[in-house]
Amino acid sequence: MEISSRDNGLMKQAKKLLTDATQRKKTGLFLVEGARLCEDAALSDMAIMTAFITEDAKLKYPNQVKQISQKAEAVYAITDSLASFLGDTQHPQGIFCVCKRIEAKLSWDALPKGKYIALENMQDPGNLGTVIRTAEAFGADGLLLSKGCCDVENPKVLRGSMGGAFRLPIAFVPDFSEALKQWGDEGFETYACVADEKATSLSSHPFSRASICVIGNEANGLTDESIHACKTLLTIPMKGRAESLNAAVAASVVLWELLK
Repeated sequence: MEISSRDNGLMKQAKKLLTDATQRKKTGLFLVEGARLCEDAALSDMAIMTAFITEDAKLKYPNQVKQISQKAEAVYAITDSLASFLGDTQHPQGIFCVCKRIEAKLSWDALPKGKYIALENMQDPGNLGTVIRTAEAFGADGLLLSKGCCDVENPKVLRGSMGGAFRLPIAFVPDFSEALKQWGDEGFETYACVADEKATSLSSHPFSRASICVIGNEANGLTDESIHACKTLLTIPMKGRAESLNAAVAASVVLWELLK
């Protein structure tokens, strides 16, 4: 089947899914772009509803196209101009998939013992993508997200995560400070990561098997409620004059110490 017009209903829907978080939430669908990411979606057992593939992409990426086509419920041929219309990158590779939304693989209220990174109100999709990629690479047991975080299906999150968003166990937490209290009562060591030289130094602290480290918003850090709900204040020691680190960088440093 071939689509040649951007006025096609499937094209219009796919474009909205790329640019509109509200549309992704409303429909329960999102758009994945690129040969590598679409193949990752297929190999990660994501439900692929529709695939759009150019003739050029079929020649350049035959293995990826085969994997995607086997998983997709419907496959459509599109023109290069439609790939440019859909694409969120400067040079689209000509492969797109409409997938069902990423489901939580963890239950925040029945959290298995393990080592987790938790994010409160992280808004920058590039930062979130980086944290997901790093958490998966270092072997975190999962990622805990407050409802104030940007959505994991944002195209910049997906690209930044390098497919990790499809694989890393994620829990979506409706009430973050209350959840922190509950996790503490259940035996987790909960750490509020703050820029405070009086807090416990990250570099000298031993972590138990049941640990949750919490990183806050890029501009405002953690809320007071979440800081007070944690058992321990934790800080990254710094020798320079910078007051704090980028949120994704801070999360990466914490993850390394937590999981080394």
